Amino acid sequence: MSIEDVSGVTGEACRIAPGRRADTTWVRAGGLRRIARKRSLLRRLRKHRRSSALGVLIGVLLCISPSLPALELAPVARADESQYIEFYTPPDPLPPGKPGDLIRTEPSRLVLEPSGQLGAFVGTGTRIMYRGTDATGKPVAVTGTYIEPDVPWPGNGPRPLLAYAAAPYGMGEQCAPSRLFNQGIHASLQTGFDLMINLEEGFIATMLARGFAIMVTDGVGMGVHGPQSPQFLNRIAGGTALIDGARAAMKLPGTSLDPHGPVAFWGWLSGGFDVADALFGEEALKRVDFDQFVGVFFEPEPDVAEHVVDAGLK
Repeated sequence: MSIEDVSGVTGEACRIAPGRRADTTWVRAGGLRRIARKRSLLRRLRKHRRSSALGVLIGVLLCISPSLPALELAPVARADESQYIEFYTPPDPLPPGKPGDLIRTEPSRLVLEPSGQLGAFVGTGTRIMYRGTDATGKPVAVTGTYIEPDVPWPGNGPRPLLAYAAAPYGMGEQCAPSRLFNQGIHASLQTGFDLMINLEEGFIATMLARGFAIMVTDGVGMGVHGPQSPQFLNRIAGGTALIDGARAAMKLPGTSLDPHGPVAFWGWLSGGFDVADALFGEEALKRVDFDQFVGVFFEPEPDVAEHVVDAGLK
């Protein structure tokens, strides 16, 4: 009996005797069963390949694991400020005294950038901690930097002291201006993206080269190691910290300052508000006991010209 080929739904030939009518339903059902069997076989093959690959990977890891360091969780991003903790931790309780009294001092490295080879401050830095008060009037320790110029004062009379209030650099202890003077650029990239630049060092270095003695306060709560937070833009804390820092600088031994010499204030952004608070704040005005208060510059707003007061510092 001759045989003829009839194509099924799977593309494979179905052999049917001539003269017999092909049962298309039977052909289609058989084809679907063959498709299902092939798909099941393919799934088993893919699963087997994945299992084999996973096994090879585990074997490789087991072979090299003795040479790998122990895996650890990523550390919390923080700066390494351990060198500063001893100085910046205030004594508890604070020693007796009044606002502006020195608590402790130590030499302070001054650099424009971390290597200290690209330019220099023409002066000698001293880190200071002095008594102040916070926004509630509570006695607190405040830190800052005094810079004694290496050059003589070219003007008339005794050398003036420029009490400087910096802009806010950040909330962390490492953002304090007195710490940034030691580094120029602070970076702790090993534990996260922690980058801080001393934005005002160029101006301070320029005024120092012109013969001004400089005192830069960190402000209340900034830099000091403890649970407190910086009291930015506080009309009481900002002004009193600036005035008390100037008073503390006048009490430093071995400087070229005259205890009765001229004092001026300078600040911008939040530092500008601190200067304004020192000039007009009720609590701050009670502490202004300088014999010669000779000038002020403050810029709490972008428009500089409206906030310049020239009192003859020439």
